Amino acid sequence: MSDARDETSVFVKRLSNTGVNVALLAAGVILVLVAVVVGNWIPALIGALLVLTIPLLIWTVRIDSTGVHASSLVRFPSLNVSADEIDSAESFEIASVAKYGGIGLRHRPGSSGLILGTGPALRVVKQNGKDVVISMSNPEQAVGAVPVRG
Repeated sequence: MSDARDETSVFVKRLSNTGVNVALLAAGVILVLVAVVVGNWIPALIGALLVLTIPLLIWTVRIDSTGVHASSLVRFPSLNVSADEIDSAESFEIASVAKYGGIGLRHRPGSSGLILGTGPALRVVKQNGKDVVISMSNPEQAVGAVPVRG
């Protein structure tokens, strides 16, 4: 569990699953090339849609005196926990598929998460008992910036 934090602390981190982004880009390019070769626009459309999803999969996490905020490059979707809601914060290991059923912005009863894979994560426990999980490398640094008021 965490104790009171310095309200001037700010933590900002860019998060993404590089493997997924590269796979989407490669698939998109291949589909566009297939469309050119076969003379059909449908693979090109699918390829373009795959590439256009990449900005939705790159996230910025900001932790400051106002709370914990995460949003994609296009600012939607987002995940926000105001400082007044926070009870505690900790780092822990997450099993993405076992607990959340996969990667991405995930919701389940009592918990929401920005899950990019199995491994280290920041867990913010809200005063209502629910938690928010954000997978990231070195979550210990993020824990130090979480404004715990509870």
